[in-house]
Amino acid sequence: MTPYAIFIHISLTFFITVNGQITCPVCTDPYNPDSCTGTQQCHSHDVCELHVHLSDRNRVNYICHNSHACVNQQTHACNPYTHDTCTFCCNSLQSCATERQDLFTTRFTAAMSTLQPTSFVPTTAPTINATTASMCIRCDSNPCNENLIPSLQPIQCPSTQPYCYTDVVQDAAGRSVYKGCANESFCRTKYWDYSAVSVACSRYPYSSSAYLECTFCCLGEGCNRADRPPQYTLVNF
Repeated sequence: MTPYAIFIHISLTFFITVNGQITCPVCTDPYNPDSCTGTQQCHSHDVCELHVHLSDRNRVNYICHNSHACVNQQTHACNPYTHDTCTFCCNSLQSCATERQDLFTTRFTAAMSTLQPTSFVPTTAPTINATTASMCIRCDSNPCNENLIPSLQPIQCPSTQPYCYTDVVQDAAGRSVYKGCANESFCRTKYWDYSAVSVACSRYPYSSSAYLECTFCCLGEGCNRADRPPQYTLVNF
C-alpha cells in the first residue's frame, strides 16, 4: 500500500466506531477544561467538536457534530489574537483529553496567558464609589474628530456620570471613536461585561482590519484621551 493510500485509509477510518456510537466529553465547569470529565453519547457519524470561546475567557464546551462538517470547519491555524472561537475535532475521550492538554498547556500557553481579563484589568483599581466625578475628554461631535482629540481639555462630568469612557468601533463603514462621561450601568454593560473579557479588545493597538467595538471606563483627569486608558486608571467592578 502506498503512503498516499495509507493516508486515505487512516482518514476514512479515523471516525469509525465499533458499537455505532462514540463517547464525547461534557464539561461541568465551562471555564475549567479540567472539568470535562462527564460523558455524552454521539452517533457514529459524529465526532466530538470542541469549542474554545477565546472572547469569553476561554470558555469550553463539546457538542456532537457530523464528522465531515467538523473537519471542514476545524480551525487548523487557530490564532488566539484574532479568533473569537476556535473549533477542534476528536473522536474519543482519550483523544479529546490529549487535545485539551495540547491546547491549554502547550500550544497556546503564552498567548492565552495574555488574554485573560486579569492581564489588562487592574488588580488595584480606583474605587467605583466615586464621590467626585472625573474630568473627562468629551467630544463635542459624535463620533469624535480624532484630529482634535490631542488638543481637547478635560471637562468636569456630572456626579451622575462619574466615569470617563472611550469607545472605538471598527466595522464596514470604517472607524469611529466616542469619548465622554458615563454612569455605572453603562460601564458595567459595555466595559466590564464585554470589553474586559474580549480577546479583540485585549490586543492593543487594534488591527485596522479588525471588526470590533471596545469600550473602556476609567477614573482620573483626562484618563480617556487614548483609545485604551492607562491600566492603573481602569475601573474594576
